[in-house]
Amino acid sequence: MLTMRDHGVEDYEALRHMDTTDVGKLSDDDRACLEELGQYLVSTDAWQRFGIWLLHKHFEPEPGEIFVEHSMRSPRRTETAPVMRSAFAEQGLSTTAIRFDDSIRTGVGVIGMEFAEPDDFGDAEPLSDDDEIVLGGIAERLQAHDKIHRFGVRLIRDPLELSDAELLHETCDSATRTLHCTVGERDAMLADQHVIQTAWKWRVVHGGSDAIVMQDCTAGCVRVGEGHDVAHTASGTDDFDNPTDPVFNVPEAATAGSKADRAKEDDAGGAPEKPLTSDNSCGKGKAEAKLEPLNMFVMVDRSGSMDDDNKWIDAAAALMFFFRDAKAAGMRVALRFFPADVPVEGCSESACDPLACAEPLVPLGELSPAYGELDPQERALVIAVAQSNPDDETGGTPIHPALDGALRSATNYRSAHPHEKTVVVFATDGEPKGCDENFDNIASLAANAFNSSGMTTYAIGFKGSNAEQINQLALAGGTKQGIFVDPGPGAEQQLIMAMTGIRGETLSCDFAVSMAANASMLVDPKHVNVTFTPSGGAPGTFSQVPDKSACGTRKSWFYDSPDKPTRINLCPAACDLVYGDPRALLEVLLGCVTTACGGVDMSCGSTPPPPEVPPVLL
Repeated sequence: MLTMRDHGVEDYEALRHMDTTDVGKLSDDDRACLEELGQYLVSTDAWQRFGIWLLHKHFEPEPGEIFVEHSMRSPRRTETAPVMRSAFAEQGLSTTAIRFDDSIRTGVGVIGMEFAEPDDFGDAEPLSDDDEIVLGGIAERLQAHDKIHRFGVRLIRDPLELSDAELLHETCDSATRTLHCTVGERDAMLADQHVIQTAWKWRVVHGGSDAIVMQDCTAGCVRVGEGHDVAHTASGTDDFDNPTDPVFNVPEAATAGSKADRAKEDDAGGAPEKPLTSDNSCGKGKAEAKLEPLNMFVMVDRSGSMDDDNKWIDAAAALMFFFRDAKAAGMRVALRFFPADVPVEGCSESACDPLACAEPLVPLGELSPAYGELDPQERALVIAVAQSNPDDETGGTPIHPALDGALRSATNYRSAHPHEKTVVVFATDGEPKGCDENFDNIASLAANAFNSSGMTTYAIGFKGSNAEQINQLALAGGTKQGIFVDPGPGAEQQLIMAMTGIRGETLSCDFAVSMAANASMLVDPKHVNVTFTPSGGAPGTFSQVPDKSACGTRKSWFYDSPDKPTRINLCPAACDLVYGDPRALLEVLLGCVTTACGGVDMSCGSTPPPPEVPPVLL
């Protein structure tokens, strides 16, 4: 039995505030839960009936009030505001959004959190006992992930008749206690870094031997200016494991405890009693440092044999997981399949055109920390995988032109960006069939790229590939040995681990010791500090350790040569921290020692002003 009740004040009091907490920040556990919910909704054929929404609040109702949505046609928009329940007949409203009531022990209990009148409700069927089984399945999965108070369910309705190119922009006017949803261009919204996803639905994409489930954002909160609430931002703990202040305005007394806690020394190599900044450091200048980005050119075999033993299904699922992984943020990925005549004809055994194979299906682009549709590159990569499938029509397994094309793309990019790490990942399930089948000639392509420019090639072999050839290719490409994915239930996880291992192995975690702008100034290696300011957080200082062996789990750094340092190396924990937050600021605070008169210090009798060291982007 489905037990429903209207929300009360206490049901909103229990929710976290969008503008004063980090409720909008999705964790890996959140994403895993959403992924499972999407698969479940598709498996039960309920993906066109229900979506999921992020439980949060902007303000609370007064006793007797409920949230009611009204739709306007010109311009198209909705407004949701608290209204006295007594203003409506008992059956005059239908529930549009719910959360689960875990106090109900028999059947499924739900709490109506938002409502609409018949004219605003649309053509969807109201909730009924017929929905009990599906809703019960959603509740079970939320309970299993400990997310029953994190996510709720929305009926999929479309009173504004949105097109595929449109999305709802949600803003809040606390002064009038009204939530506004306006219609905007999807691409423009996805490009807005201030957007926080608040609602999702799923769809089925056909294009392979099996359908693939895609997740779409249907609404997001955005900042729109004066008279509205601040941008949704995150708070909680900083990246040095200390409590942080929210980035919105909060009375000093409300955060005094957090500031005191953050002032303590972090035994794991975190922030000191007073985090160093460019304003209070012992240094005389500063330089911004960025780790070299990782660029990955991925070429994957889609010949007909990849349809055997679930190889394509496993590969597609693993690639999509890898592209969606939050830890991939900051790296750049390009993707191409072979044999394939898209995006350019000729990457086949009949044409053998490496220039065609060099044209990526998804051009090189950076994966952002955003999730799903808010990351255009992730979305492009996932859709490309979902819409591809094994095919014998294009013909053969033209390994020579496919590898040649991938290496050409990667080498051309590296030539223009010599300080960035660039690699090729080549995956196949067979031996060469068509074009130049001499594997010595194929391996020489990778060897020439490695010897001439240091371009490394990672070779991944599925069932059906020749292990000796895969190892030969990897050795020629500077990666010593191939990576093999065995068929069976663990194949998907093997490929995920392989791709993740390549990413971890190739990340750069060092940068040059910055030099002062004034030639008369020398950088004292004993007065150099590395600070890290997470996005939306307070700065902290990485401690220095003697060498890599002293890193352990400390968020620290060390010189390449203590006596004559030329590069600063981050310990693994600090490296993971920096790569996990591409919007963070990594700064080197310099201690400059004056060696002679000159420059701005013409009198040599007073303290010269601190020289501004130009940002050094590495």
